[in-house]
Amino acid sequence: MPTITIQSGEFTEEFDCDDADILDAEILEFIRFHERYDYKIVGSNGFNGIDILKFDKSETRPPDLERICAIAKCLENDHTDCAFVVWYNDQDGESYDSCELESKFTEQFLGKYDSREEWAGQYWEDTGLIRDIPENLQGYIDYGAYARDCRLGGDVSFVDIPGSSGVYVFRNY
Repeated sequence: MPTITIQSGEFTEEFDCDDADILDAEILEFIRFHERYDYKIVGSNGFNGIDILKFDKSETRPPDLERICAIAKCLENDHTDCAFVVWYNDQDGESYDSCELESKFTEQFLGKYDSREEWAGQYWEDTGLIRDIPENLQGYIDYGAYARDCRLGGDVSFVDIPGSSGVYVFRNY
């Protein structure tokens, strides 16, 4: 479970980010115990490249704990190594409400493929487009060009998987 570290005065403590209401209550208990009523996020663990510190917006407004916990939940549910992080950072995940994050990711994430061409070939299979082409001509289909056209047309985005030769594919609408 991803965590955040809160500082109140000279005191710091790490908190799990599994539920915004529980997290809020735990932080409130922490700052009351230390008789301080100000706090800020000073660290995070397990967010895999999503900058959580920026959700600690100002000295006058508390951090967006609901968003932090929604991101933590999505990370816990993402079994593809880092697809959610890539989607969030590359597909403008910040523009969605906290309650929409998981459904938007699920809606837009099309999968992990070895190449753009593999995605295009699988797309043709899944949608039945390949059935419209005579079998003796199917070997002439340029899946690389099809993938490029889908990207240039704005239908999909391909993001190279860090440390791998594969790609993540995301729907852009």
